[in-house]
Amino acid sequence: MVKRKKETQTKLDAKAETLSIAKAAQAQSALEELDRVFHEKARLGIMTAMAGSADGLNFNDLKTVCHLTDGNLNRHLKVLVDAKVLSVRKSGQGRSTNSHYRITASGRKTFQNYLTALEKVVSAAQEAQHIIGGILPTQ
Repeated sequence: MVKRKKETQTKLDAKAETLSIAKAAQAQSALEELDRVFHEKARLGIMTAMAGSADGLNFNDLKTVCHLTDGNLNRHLKVLVDAKVLSVRKSGQGRSTNSHYRITASGRKTFQNYLTALEKVVSAAQEAQHIIGGILPTQ
C-alpha cells in the first residue's frame, strides 16, 4: 500500500513538472512579446490614461492622473513620443507652454498588442498555478 502511494506520488510529481515546464515555456514566449516601451509602471499608467481619452490630455492633467513629478513625467513622455505612440502639440512660449498629448493610431494598436501579450503572461501564470495546485496534494 505504501509502495503504491509512493509510485502514484512520483507519477503526479512527474506530470506536474511536465505541465509546469510547458506552461513556463508558454509564459516565456508571451513575455518576449511584451513591448519594453510600455512595460514600465509610469509609462503603463500614462498609456492607460491616454487610451481612455479620445481627445488626449495635457501635461498637467497627466501629472495629476499619474501622480508623477514634472521631471519624471517629462522623461516618460519623451520615451513615448520618440517611440511614436504619442504625439505632442505645443502652444504658447517660454514658461507658459502648454503641451497636449494624444495617442497615435499606431500607438493605440501597439498598446493593444502589448495588453494582449500581458494577458497571455497572466493567463499562463494562473494556469501553471492551477495545475500545480490541482496535482500536488496539500500538505
